[in-house]
Amino acid sequence: MKRAILALWCGVVFCVAPRIIAQPSPRTWTADNGNGTFSNPLFYDEFSDPDLIRVGDEFYLTGTTMHTMPGLPVLHSRDLVNWELMSYALDRLDLGPEFRLENGKEIYGKGIWAPSFRYHRGTFHIFSNVNGQTTQHFTATDPRGPWTRTSMKRSLHDLSVLFDDDGKVWVVWGYQDMHLAQLDSTLTDLVPGTERVLFAKDAGMGEGAHFYRIDGKYFITSAWYAGRMRLAAARADRLDGPWEVNREISADETFGLRQGFRVRGNGNAPQIVVTPGNPTARGTMSMHQGGIVQTPAGEWWGFSMMDANAIGRLTALSPVTWKDGWPYFGLSGNLGRDPVSAELVRGGIEAETRQALANMREVLKAAGMDFKDVTTVTAYITSFDDFAKFNAIYREHFPADPPARATVQVAALNAGAKVELQMIAVK
Repeated sequence: MKRAILALWCGVVFCVAPRIIAQPSPRTWTADNGNGTFSNPLFYDEFSDPDLIRVGDEFYLTGTTMHTMPGLPVLHSRDLVNWELMSYALDRLDLGPEFRLENGKEIYGKGIWAPSFRYHRGTFHIFSNVNGQTTQHFTATDPRGPWTRTSMKRSLHDLSVLFDDDGKVWVVWGYQDMHLAQLDSTLTDLVPGTERVLFAKDAGMGEGAHFYRIDGKYFITSAWYAGRMRLAAARADRLDGPWEVNREISADETFGLRQGFRVRGNGNAPQIVVTPGNPTARGTMSMHQGGIVQTPAGEWWGFSMMDANAIGRLTALSPVTWKDGWPYFGLSGNLGRDPVSAELVRGGIEAETRQALANMREVLKAAGMDFKDVTTVTAYITSFDDFAKFNAIYREHFPADPPARATVQVAALNAGAKVELQMIAVK
């Protein structure tokens, strides 16, 4: 009989334990610094118009892909920093000869953009715009797919969808004034008579809406992209208003990047003309389009994008500080500015337990074992108030007791962790 004692502990959603299996250093950019902090951007690559949701303890992210196929990536994370690709909402988009490069037609620089990502009653939804077409609606019961596409009856520019608490589904879209309407039961058209304009053109709102209901209030974030880029927000107690606008919950953050060379007219003219950038320009590349998400632990985080010269648009993550009822990006004393680096996102007891058990599985696998070989588990938690939640997740992996008998103790843990697991496995 081989007796192996394997110890593992995991802190917040990310693993804070020493690596038992040596991992090679990443050869490309990674936001996770490996020391409990992360640095922006999340990806050092084009990732435009992000929309991000939480389902239980898991986070999901999608963004614009324009003419490239497959399109609308679906990414998954447990800590908002480390992401993995799960699927694409579409393998190919065939809506006419230009999508097939036939008859001298093409969609270069066009395609599918500004998705609204939502989850409601067991179904994932992505609503997205397509140049020259109506808005497209993709659904799946598993984020890995398969995804089903349905064409809506109208084109709703930069839309965002809200599944409200009373069962009604609402959509906002447009630029500056923004429109609001109720979606019908098929989610393909507007309910007649429900469309209305929300804001005056000069109220300070832009486009790229993200629509939320938080603690009974309605919030809309939007991107102002002309000149000095910024992220605006609006709030109301009722959908029919009155709406109050905050012109800047995020502004002027470029992480020190300066404007580089530009192609005049986005390269659409017969001749391509490159013009020098303006390194003294203020706000022309700042973080703007994005939204907010709450973690299982109750923390609020913001996500948004910035123009980054030839790289494209980069997506960044920022802690959110609520002040006077507004979700400002950044930390107290420097509101509106994304930190270059910050502590990794903390999860709730359920997320930490799942991550600890997932790490336990990796260690067992490396030793040629599985959960069935575990005879004893000692669990340390910071509060017995968390015991019921911990036990529910633990039982998903160890439904019988024995063979894996668990002892639970309350203890002070390192690095802000809520869960520490130690195990004995025998084979």
